[in-house]
Amino acid sequence: MKQAFRNVLAVAGLLLMIASFVWILFHQEKRSAVYKESKGVQPRTSKPFAAVVLDPGHGGQDSGAMCGGVMEKDLTLDVARRVDRLLDSQGIATFMTRLGDSYVSLADRAAFANRANDSIFISIHFNEDNKPVASGVETYYAAHQIASGSALASWLPFFSRPPSSSPKPES
Repeated sequence: MKQAFRNVLAVAGLLLMIASFVWILFHQEKRSAVYKESKGVQPRTSKPFAAVVLDPGHGGQDSGAMCGGVMEKDLTLDVARRVDRLLDSQGIATFMTRLGDSYVSLADRAAFANRANDSIFISIHFNEDNKPVASGVETYYAAHQIASGSALASWLPFFSRPPSSSPKPES
């Protein structure tokens, strides 16, 4: 039961993080456009990336972690579909490495990501261990692919902080 609660909490945290990122991204662009219009300059309509590639981890014969009969591959696909709908409602183009319960090799996932030019790649997994330090959300990114000064780059340090740097809840 405790593990199921952790999984639900992890999914909620991931969805909240992505929703916050999308909200900040679009509101920051609106503020820039208003400021530029007041100076008589045309607003910039470009985004820091063209699309988002969603990679629901595992699939097919690769079930990933399992807890209480729930397979990681099913959770990752569910979260990816929810994020896909959320991004679509904001007008952001998305691609998914798998649409159903099918196996996609790591090489095929990497090739898919590399074909999607000017995109960000989000691979969704659920970490779980009896040790709290080995559970939670991880963020990896290729810094050399991000233009300096972009809205996305300014948020990367926030999302890549190790869990140990966050404040500890009071007992």
